[in-house]
Amino acid sequence: MWYWGRFRVRLDDARRPAADWQGLGYLAFALAAWNLCGFGGMPSFAVYPEKMIALNAIPFAVGQLKAVMALFILGWAFTAFGLFRASRGLAQP
Repeated sequence: MWYWGRFRVRLDDARRPAADWQGLGYLAFALAAWNLCGFGGMPSFAVYPEKMIALNAIPFAVGQLKAVMALFILGWAFTAFGLFRASRGLAQP
């Protein structure tokens, strides 16, 4: 995110929207990584199945994993759209 922010500042106004879409994608990937930590460890305990069953954390783990999948999809979609916008901006004279 730090590198993206420094790169965005140097862009002209016509190219910043493409960088903003890419930034949204990077943010979605960061949020997915954050949620994966909660899925694997506390409070879902997915890496400790016996603890997950004992604490009845399965519904929470399923919800957490759904959020991670949605964030990954959004991350790829936003990043791809930003790259598409950037390529269209470079092709125009």
